[in-house]
Amino acid sequence: MFEQLMEKRRSIRHFTEEEVSKEDLEKILKAGLLAPTAKNRKPIDLIVIQDKEMLEQLSKMKKTGGQFLANCPVGIAVVGNTEKAKETYVEDASIAATFIQLQVTDLGLGSCWGNVIGSYHEDGRSTGEVVKELLKLPDHYEAVAIIGLGHIGKEPGNLPPFNWKEQVHYEKMED
Repeated sequence: MFEQLMEKRRSIRHFTEEEVSKEDLEKILKAGLLAPTAKNRKPIDLIVIQDKEMLEQLSKMKKTGGQFLANCPVGIAVVGNTEKAKETYVEDASIAATFIQLQVTDLGLGSCWGNVIGSYHEDGRSTGEVVKELLKLPDHYEAVAIIGLGHIGKEPGNLPPFNWKEQVHYEKMED
């Protein structure tokens, strides 16, 4: 069952205009909050974004790769509290984002991860700075990802195959 869920989960960038139900959204948020965190510190906050104007602004948070946010019904910003988990908030938030995406898929919806870390806005500011300003994050919070989600508007192509012999290593990595 979990294997089928993993194989089904894909990056969806085209959504219908149909709203995500309150019940589904609550299940998705619960999944993110149930994700494990280092030392169970729970340094993750989730910001639900349904305002079309804000989603449009967030779609321009970086030079490329965020445009899909303009057309999704819901965005969830996954942010980490650096005071609670300075060393692990990125990993903790990434696990939460993954749990969110798996729950979205399990509900028959689609999602796409909008990465915040390591990218830049067209004006040269980091994407993190732009998102922090737009979402009015306190200084000790950092956005890691914005997950766009909704009802699937366009099915993605087939999953590319992996090469077991080249990608899985035992004991050590050799050429």
